[in-house]
Amino acid sequence: MRVNLGCMSLNVKAVGISSGLSMAHFGNSHYGLEDISAMRSIPNVTVLCPADGAEIFKTVFAAAELKGPAYIRLTGGVNNPVVYDSDYEFSIGKSIKLRDGDDLTIIANGTMVYHSIEAAKILQGDGISASVFNMHTVKPLDVTAVDKAALKGPIVTVEEHSVIGGLGSAVAERKSTLRNAFPQLFIGLPDSYGKSGDYQYLLEKHGLTGELIAGKIRGFWRGI
Repeated sequence: MRVNLGCMSLNVKAVGISSGLSMAHFGNSHYGLEDISAMRSIPNVTVLCPADGAEIFKTVFAAAELKGPAYIRLTGGVNNPVVYDSDYEFSIGKSIKLRDGDDLTIIANGTMVYHSIEAAKILQGDGISASVFNMHTVKPLDVTAVDKAALKGPIVTVEEHSVIGGLGSAVAERKSTLRNAFPQLFIGLPDSYGKSGDYQYLLEKHGLTGELIAGKIRGFWRGI
């Protein structure tokens, strides 16, 4: 990947299947928890992480039109929850706002887009108004969207990936160039090896379901 896709910039599209925790009972040897961190550190490689089946379709066709190397990260398993039930415009490098909010912004990708929308619905009942963005392209990052969100209010990044080097890190790196940016909450997988188990159990264990994400955001919001 580093030599052929990065250095030589060959027009190759690589797909990482079953990234995140979806390999479930197969355990740590099969989990892809650090792949975004590794891939986005390689020059010239575009990094994509679609939210559902419809977006996988759009991502593959967009990547085919892209001149240069790309890595497509697929999270979740069969019967992933649907995010998009109608057609929409997809562009590499441009995030998609799925929900408007006034208090804070949730930026997510992959499986966590659906769960972030569910979290925003729950938070609405608590009087916390959250925008939700699908940041399907981690590299190149949609810096315009990040800049606007960071200067508007707190940001929460949600990903089925290590909290080191992934979407949260990419957003934080951009925020570090801004003055007066609001604080950020990282929600993702810990920098450690855990036990295997059923996929849904693992999501719950690591606080990556709508209700548990909402709980973490609720505590974060009250503390700032």
